[in-house]
Amino acid sequence: MDLATRKYNFIQQLFEVDENLFNKLEEVLETKKGLKSIALKQYNDELNQANLRIDNGDFYTTDEVEKMASQW
Repeated sequence: MDLATRKYNFIQQLFEVDENLFNKLEEVLETKKGLKSIALKQYNDELNQANLRIDNGDFYTTDEVEKMASQW
């Protein structure tokens, strides 16, 4: 598939996205950093949030997860 076709398909898909996703796509286009920097920042933010949850005791042990999974 050539680039022009891919762009056309992408534009068609934009009509289907919700506002939240559209806002994120706009953010990507508005930054000069590109996808890598945004992905790295998001990754680090999520790691920091996860570490805070762990520090606050908001996590499941391996045994708890195995017990929950056995009930699926």
